[in-house]
Amino acid sequence: MRLSDLVTQTEVLPYAYVPRIELVRTKPDFTREFYTADLQQLWEGDRAQDLQLEPGDRIVIPSESR
Repeated sequence: MRLSDLVTQTEVLPYAYVPRIELVRTKPDFTREFYTADLQQLWEGDRAQDLQLEPGDRIVIPSESR
């Protein structure tokens, strides 16, 4: 499964900050790896932003500061 399979434009709240989302991956030794992606670029066709997901990954989509 890839990021584009899970997060679509219609499923994200309108005030989500999509230019910088985080994917948090916990490894077997309980250390964490952090990855970032730009959903806006992904939705515009940039496949480099389409992260491969693994079981247990957490996706964090912050809201815009207002």
